[in-house]
Amino acid sequence: MAKNKKSARQLEKPVEKQRAPKSQEAPDTLKGWTAIGAFLGLPPATAQRWARDGMPVHREGRHTTANRAELEAWLGRESNMPAPAHVMTSSTDLSEAIKQSLRAAKPQKSSQ
Repeated sequence: MAKNKKSARQLEKPVEKQRAPKSQEAPDTLKGWTAIGAFLGLPPATAQRWARDGMPVHREGRHTTANRAELEAWLGRESNMPAPAHVMTSSTDLSEAIKQSLRAAKPQKSSQ
């Protein structure tokens, strides 16, 4: 048998596995403890402990999900902030976030 001849099995293209279509989740939904922890900048175990202490998470079958806006609002309440906390991510405009924080921290003038 010649060296450059290939068997029929070697000529067949590999069959790609058919995957079930993923559900259309909103981009604001975090799925799984790893994603929730990464969003908060925490290990998954700490995110689980915070959930036991009242952090808003939802069970969807065997998965745990969380809404980014709900987490930010909860963080703001837990930190006694007048507005939801803003979690910094790689896509966050840092200068705008700092301006919002300064506006929120500035004492309000009383009208007398």
